[in-house]
Amino acid sequence: MFTFTRHEPLGVVALITPWNSPCCCLSHKLATALAAGNAVIVKPSEFASASTLEFAELFALAGIPPASSMW
Repeated sequence: MFTFTRHEPLGVVALITPWNSPCCCLSHKLATALAAGNAVIVKPSEFASASTLEFAELFALAGIPPASSMW
């Protein structure tokens, strides 16, 4: 069995998070996607709280540019 890892970004990655632990799942998925150099679109569950919006606000405070300024 041969296994290898490609170190190249895929481009735009969609992250779908569940209702029961949106921040935990988002942070795990987001860290790996951004570390690989991908752009990220997050789709939280419609039953989740607004914690994903607060998470995005923390990113804005950290200086990460929004998608509209990247293009």
